[in-house]
Amino acid sequence: MKNVTVKKLSLVTLASCLLLAACSSKNSATPSSSSTKVTTTVPNDSEAAGEAAGRARNQECERVRSTTPKPTEFDSWHSPGVLTTSMDIDSEGNTIVTGLMSDEHDFDITSKRKTVGVDGWSFKFLAKFNQRQEFLWMKCQGEETLFHWYNGPAVNTDSSGNIYQCDFGLSKFSPAGKLLWSADAGEGEYSACATNRSGKSMMLSGLQARFIDTNGKTIWSAEDCWCSAATFDQEGNIFVGGQYGLEKFSSSGKQLWSIYFRKRDYNTFGPNGYSEYGDGHFVTEQVGLRTDKDNNIVFVFSNLKNDLEPEDAKSRVLKPGWLQDVAIAKYTSGGKLLWAQKVKIPKTVAKTTRYAEGYDISFMPNGDIIALGGGALNYDTYDSRLFLAKFTTDGEQTRFMWLGEYQSFIHNRGHHIVTNKNGRTYVTSLGEKLPPFLISRDM
Repeated sequence: MKNVTVKKLSLVTLASCLLLAACSSKNSATPSSSSTKVTTTVPNDSEAAGEAAGRARNQECERVRSTTPKPTEFDSWHSPGVLTTSMDIDSEGNTIVTGLMSDEHDFDITSKRKTVGVDGWSFKFLAKFNQRQEFLWMKCQGEETLFHWYNGPAVNTDSSGNIYQCDFGLSKFSPAGKLLWSADAGEGEYSACATNRSGKSMMLSGLQARFIDTNGKTIWSAEDCWCSAATFDQEGNIFVGGQYGLEKFSSSGKQLWSIYFRKRDYNTFGPNGYSEYGDGHFVTEQVGLRTDKDNNIVFVFSNLKNDLEPEDAKSRVLKPGWLQDVAIAKYTSGGKLLWAQKVKIPKTVAKTTRYAEGYDISFMPNGDIIALGGGALNYDTYDSRLFLAKFTTDGEQTRFMWLGEYQSFIHNRGHHIVTNKNGRTYVTSLGEKLPPFLISRDM
C-alpha cells in the first residue's frame, strides 16, 4: 500500500492552511450509510455527441498497432511524452502505472511493436505490465493537459490484484482492467487515497477524510482534516498526515491519538529570511507516510523548525539549514517519537538553495528506508532535481543518490516510489522512453 498526494492549491487556500492543524480533533469521525456511487444524468444531444467523440478518441488511443510511433519533439509542457505520476507492484509482481501520455508510444519492451496513443493528443492513462515488464493492457481515460503543479492520478492494489485509481474520486478495476465501481470525491478538492491489502480505502478530499469499503461505500468520515497522505497498519488502523502533523484512527473511525506540530514563524524563516511567495507557505503539501513491519510510522516531510514531539517537555526541533529542507521521523504505533533526522544533501549552499521537499517512502526487504525528495538548488531558477536517500531502521543515513532534473513549476508533485522484493526501487518519471516508463535504481 502506498500514499498519494495533493492537487494544486491556490495561494489563498495555502494561506488558510497555516491556520489549520494536520487533522483537527474538533470533529470526530461520523458513520455514513450513504453510497458514493456516481449519479448518472441524461445528457442533451450536444453532450451525447461530445461523449461519443470522447469514447471514440479513447478507443483510438487504446488501439494497439504494430507500426513505429510517429516521432515527436519532446517538450516538458506541451508534449511531455509519458509522464508517470504513480505506480504500484501487485501481489503477483505485475507493475501498474498511471499518469498522462501525449502522442504515440511503443509500450512493448521487446523487439515487437505495440504502439498506442494518438499523435497530437494527450490522455490520462492506466496501464499494466507483467513481472517481466511486458505490456498487458492499457486504458485511455479521456483527454487531459498539463497545468501548473500538475499532480495527476495515483494507483494502489489489493491482495487480489484489483486496482484502485485515485483522481478526483476513487475507481476500482479488476486485474484485467474492467471498471467495477467509482466513488465520488464529494465537494472537496481531491487530495489523496490509500488502499490496504483487503481493498479498504481512505480518501482524503479537501478537509474531509472518508473510509470506503471494498464496494465503494463510505463507512465513516472525519471533518477538518487537512491531510495529504494516508496509510494503514497491519491491524487495520489508519494514519493520516500532512505538513502539520499526524493522526491515528481505528478502522471504525475512532480517533486514537494526534500529533500537531507547533507552527513555525511564517513571516520569515531560513538563514537569509527567504520566504517563498512572499510569506511562509510550504512549496508543496505532499508528504510521505508508511508503516513498517512492526507497525511503526515512518514520515518524510518538509522541515521548517517543526517541534516533532510537542507533548514532551523537551522539544525536538530540527532547524533547517536554509529556507526549507527534508526531515524523516519514526514514531511508534502509539505516537512516541523514536528518532528524527534531516536528510543530508551534498553540495548544497544555504545562500543559493531555495528549498527541498520530502515526497514518499518505501522499504527495502531488510527494513531499510528509502526516502524520495526533490529540491530547487538555485534560488534563481525553477529547475529542480529528485533524489533518493537511504536510512537504516535506526535512522542512520547510509546513501544519497541524485536522480534527474524536473521543472517544478510544471510538475511539482506526483513523485512516488516503490521497492520490489528484490530491492529494486522505481520512481515516477517524465520523458522516460522505455516501458514501464519509470526510473529504476538499486539502492
